[in-house]
Amino acid sequence: MSERTPIILMSFYREYIDLFRRKKKKIEFRKVILPENLRYILVYQCATLKKVVGYMTVKKVVSGTPNEIWVQYHHISGVCRDVYDEYYNGTKKAVGIIIDGYTPFEKPVALSNIDEHLHPPQSFCYLSGEMFAKVLEIAR
Repeated sequence: MSERTPIILMSFYREYIDLFRRKKKKIEFRKVILPENLRYILVYQCATLKKVVGYMTVKKVVSGTPNEIWVQYHHISGVCRDVYDEYYNGTKKAVGIIIDGYTPFEKPVALSNIDEHLHPPQSFCYLSGEMFAKVLEIAR
């Protein structure tokens, strides 16, 4: 993996992580623009655990109107239309991250073990390849 490979840290609720783990959800919806060549997402479980619990390999990033994205990808969304519509209410752009796979860690990793200045991202934050490798080593 090169330093140019986009790697991000992203926050998720446990129920969505569980859907990815069980392969019931294969796309993550967001409102922010993400790099088209995104390859890895480090998964931070927010709420009670507050640790990095695994990573996802990204197949591709797609964008369009909320309706276009729903029509094309609702079958792999893991959410109902009401939840989707509420999330995108008043938004004109939808971004979908199509997930190729989710790998859970045997032991969750605290952000402070990765970098003492790293905080849970509101949306997402970029990580270096070195940080990603460090997380993989700690999680073993």
